[in-house]
Amino acid sequence: MFKRIAFFFAVITFLLPGNFCFSQGEEGSRQIQSVTGSIVSTEWVGDIICVRWLQAEGIIGYDNLTISVPDGLKINKGTDIVTLANLNIGDNVTVKYYNDNFAGLKAVSLTVNR
Repeated sequence: MFKRIAFFFAVITFLLPGNFCFSQGEEGSRQIQSVTGSIVSTEWVGDIICVRWLQAEGIIGYDNLTISVPDGLKINKGTDIVTLANLNIGDNVTVKYYNDNFAGLKAVSLTVNR
């Protein structure tokens, strides 16, 4: 009986702390990044936008970034709050986003620059 109790406490002592180490929440792992560029495509069904941005200052080279826009995200266009359907190809935008390992890049904020 004593061996079973000792084994039980040994398992709890060694395995339980490991579970807390590997259960870091999503908030702690988010690294927010920002991109400014123009919209080259929108997909309303999948709530996705594609933003073309200049890779580096002084180098003429563009890159496209595909970002998922979650439902309910407030999109600022001047003083108005608009939906994804109100965005046009060619709009100059600033998007703050993070990399969700399962769903790709997800927008946290989206602002249409005038």
